[in-house]
Amino acid sequence: GKSGSKSSYGDLFLNNDETQSVKSLVVAAGWAFVKGATNKDAKMHGDRQLLYDSQKEAEKAGRGMHEKGVNEEDRKRTVNYSPDTFQLYAKTKGKSVPVIIDYVRSGSTVSVEIVSGDLKHTVVNLTLCGVLCDRTAPVKGRGGGKGKKGGNEQKSSAVSAYARLAQFNVANLLLHRDMHMIVLG
Repeated sequence: GKSGSKSSYGDLFLNNDETQSVKSLVVAAGWAFVKGATNKDAKMHGDRQLLYDSQKEAEKAGRGMHEKGVNEEDRKRTVNYSPDTFQLYAKTKGKSVPVIIDYVRSGSTVSVEIVSGDLKHTVVNLTLCGVLCDRTAPVKGRGGGKGKKGGNEQKSSAVSAYARLAQFNVANLLLHRDMHMIVLG
């Protein structure tokens, strides 16, 4: 990245195949725009020209965001982060409910997004019944502590090492996957 920038720029490729870049697939599907050139008269690099060509083709075919005659409001989802938990409990208790795992707080607690067909989703924390894992300390710079003593310190022990291992493995297993939850009580 640029000097002083916190971002690094690069390309991602599918299946170790340098002909299938993720950015090309995203632009061709109509999910993203190609960044504009700062100098309109400058000669464009070949890769960038291919991206522009893919964008023009997506526009012409009406793919993704280029689809004509669609009300943008119909494509927006709303997410309720503060639901009435008593009402939600009554509505979902004992039922199999489709969810997506948004965040793994610990090996036994996850943040789930309850999926509905009308794009009105609800996010709640769910603790797996019958198990308990220590919570790992938040990562510095990601909402975590600033090195202060007290609240965000994590004890250095075998227990905290297993807490990190549990969080890592549960995240690998569940994160951003379609699942079903059953609220038990």
